[in-house]
Amino acid sequence: MQRLALLVFACASLVILCATIAASFGMLPWIKVNLRWNGQTIPNAGMFVQIGITILALVFAFSFRPTAALFSLKIRAASFRSV
Repeated sequence: MQRLALLVFACASLVILCATIAASFGMLPWIKVNLRWNGQTIPNAGMFVQIGITILALVFAFSFRPTAALFSLKIRAASFRSV
């Protein structure tokens, strides 16, 4: 179940990355977000939000490698104890 969740999140991260790259080249629109700070509207806030979400997803995706290694180590240790 955990491996399935890692695979789903890795695929979602790849889709988010492709959407951000496509938006940067004008093939897809940026996310539309209305943000206000101190009474002023922030222009292109959707672009900043989308780039931030992409960076966050990539950071999580790169942390999957150590998580998968620990998961396989845990499985090996459990099978070693049962012998």
